[in-house]
Amino acid sequence: MAFNDAVLKGLQRATLMLEGTASATIYNASRRVTGVAAGANLDSVFITGALPVLLFERNIGRSGLGVVATIYRGPTYTGGTDALIYSTNDIVGDGSQSTIQLKSGVTTTATGTQSVASSFAIGNTSNQGQGGIAEIGQPLLMLPNTTYLLRITSLDTSTMDVTSFLSWREGVL
Repeated sequence: MAFNDAVLKGLQRATLMLEGTASATIYNASRRVTGVAAGANLDSVFITGALPVLLFERNIGRSGLGVVATIYRGPTYTGGTDALIYSTNDIVGDGSQSTIQLKSGVTTTATGTQSVASSFAIGNTSNQGQGGIAEIGQPLLMLPNTTYLLRITSLDTSTMDVTSFLSWREGVL
């Protein structure tokens, strides 16, 4: 009897989560931005250290009509604010053990090369059709010592609120 792909993927994800949590190599971060202008870009950079990184979860929430989430490798940027990083293992340590840097609010002058397909979340103009989550469901194995641009673009014609949640595993995969 062959395994269903969804079952196999679920088992792989559970194994990744259990091993990563036990070894304190899974981290996460989130942010909320209010009053995002129509058509605006929200840019953050994810800078890997000496270890490879598996970005396995990126959820983008929005209160408006839609967003597109895209990841680029090798952007040119300035500024930004260091984001808080959390560990999924309080017994072993906190997010300070992470080898990556995550900066939000950067100014991007060149996006670099797109790494994975963009993810779209599009609603409709009714009150019930607004809001929702865009998920980049395909994991991305990130190169060591590399900068990635995590861009969220508003597809709305008016202001909205946007949230972002990331989870990743560092080291031996």
